[in-house]
Amino acid sequence: MKDSKVQSLERGLRDLEEEVEMLKSNGALSTEEREEEMKQMEVYRSHSKFMKNKVEQLKEELSQREVQGEELKQKAADLQRE
Repeated sequence: MKDSKVQSLERGLRDLEEEVEMLKSNGALSTEEREEEMKQMEVYRSHSKFMKNKVEQLKEELSQREVQGEELKQKAADLQRE
């Protein structure tokens, strides 16, 4: 789920960058509009980076919990054998 959100944000960022480049080449953006677009792209980049880090943290946490779960299953099996 988080991976798809990150991918969606990255697509949005690319779309905005393409739009800015197209508008720049057409001379359609004023300096203020360019600055606003750049700020918005920076927000997307920052959010995308944050989400990627969060996804990695959650993957690590999930992996640790899976290991803990396996350890508990093994302990339970050992106790049943006694």
